Parts: sequence; structure tokens; C-alpha cells
Amino acid sequence: MTIVKEILQQMPAVGKPQAKFLETLFATILALRGRVNFRNLSRYCDYCERTIARQFRRCFDWPDFHQRVITVALDPCSEVISAQDASFIPKSGKQTFGLGHFFNGCTSRAERGLEVSTLAVVDVTRRCAFTLAVAQTSPGDDETVSRQAKEAHSIGFSGRQVASDGEGNSTLDFPLIHDARSQDQP
Repeated sequence: MTIVKEILQQMPAVGKPQAKFLETLFATILALRGRVNFRNLSRYCDYCERTIARQFRRCFDWPDFHQRVITVALDPCSEVISAQDASFIPKSGKQTFGLGHFFNGCTSRAERGLEVSTLAVVDVTRRCAFTLAVAQTSPGDDETVSRQAKEAHSIGFSGRQVASDGEGNSTLDFPLIHDARSQDQP
């Protein structure tokens, strides 16, 4: 875990207790069997469930952390692009945050569920990708909103994600590849 420790020491907003917790968290997630939740994490590490919950409430700059990891992991001579894609998660119920109708590429139609948008850096030379940021897409508030308006909302969200996570980000100084959902469907 020396790379993680070095990266956390470079981040000025991360204190020693939070850095120690994150180091333990990453090691525990790798060793964990089953679901990753507070109760299961507490079984495999020295922190109790309550302490883990408290640490998760603290702010942490994940995009900055990911950018620093990517900078260490990427070879300067590699051919690199950035990519963005949305993933559909089927979900039923009424109380789930962000529940709405989103396009499901597997069935080629809009379905009820959740959508997450991922921004990644792709090392074309080594054929691997590194996630920079993941954000849940918010659904349109009004059920009577037209299909074009919902698509524009989703596309606008993707653009805002690139702008917010790519702002001042040296890893995004190369071409952005985006999925085809932003193009008109026949």
C-alpha cells in the first residue's frame, strides 16, 4: 500500500486519521468476501461499524485521488484517450433515490431503473482503463417531460460531468470518446 500512502500524503486536505482509515479500507475491500457494507467491513478490519460510518460521512476528493493514481499508473509514452459511458441498473420500488426511466442498451428501450455515468482514462497501448469519476444521473423531475427533453437532460448531465471532473485536470488533455446515446436514434 505504499503508493496509496504516498498519494494520500500528497493530498493536503486529508488528515492522518482519514489517511489511516482509507489505507485500511482499501486493503480490507481487497480481502473482503461477500458484500462491501459497513457491517462486513467491520468484521475484517480493526474499525467498528460506527467508526466506518462516521469516516464515510467525511468529505474526500475522489476525482483528485483518482487523478493522482492514474498519473502514477500511466506510462508517459502510452497512447491515451478519455472515455465516458452511461450504465443502466434495473431497479424496482418507489423510494430509491434517482429512480426514473433511462435507456437500457441491452433491450434497446427506456426502462425503469438507475443510470450511472462513468468518466475514464483509457490506456490504448496496454488496453486498460482507469476510472476517473462516477456519478449517478438524475432523472427528469416531471413525468410528462418529452423524450427529447429527457435525452437533452441526460446529455447535459454528461457534459457537466466532463466539465466538473475534467476542469483543471491534466489527464483530460486528450480526445474524449463518448457513447452513441447522444446521437439521434432512427
